[in-house]
Amino acid sequence: MTFSVKYDLIISVMRKYISWKDAPSIAPDRVKVYRNLTYKCWTICDAKDGKLYCHADSVDLRDCKFRVQPAGRARVLKEKQKNVHAYVVGKFHDVNFEQAQYMPRGYKFAQAFYNPYKVETFVNYHNGTPLHEAERVVCKKAADGSMNIYYA
Repeated sequence: MTFSVKYDLIISVMRKYISWKDAPSIAPDRVKVYRNLTYKCWTICDAKDGKLYCHADSVDLRDCKFRVQPAGRARVLKEKQKNVHAYVVGKFHDVNFEQAQYMPRGYKFAQAFYNPYKVETFVNYHNGTPLHEAERVVCKKAADGSMNIYYA
């Protein structure tokens, strides 16, 4: 990478914009991913310092943990106003990948679910089993606009 390319990359990060072709090369090792209701996408932040990395329609993570902050959930229940208190933390693997790559082969994925009004933690969508960690998580915005989380 030449100096000018690195400089352009640094300037684009300062402006909160990352070219998708450069995104994987500068991604933090561990990220925090949550659904962004304003932009209708996934927000990806550095897990250590919370700084914004990027917004994406799809994210692939490894070695993940599902987190729900009890105080944030309690505030949602009390005020009936949404806030960021539930997210997935994991090792960044890929972002905005092609639809054909959406469900990587070799894994048996199940769908995760979280709604602060119905459950206390992330759960399996079909049987309600609480989720705390997963080997792999794929967060995806579907063609109909729904935001889905799949884990293996």
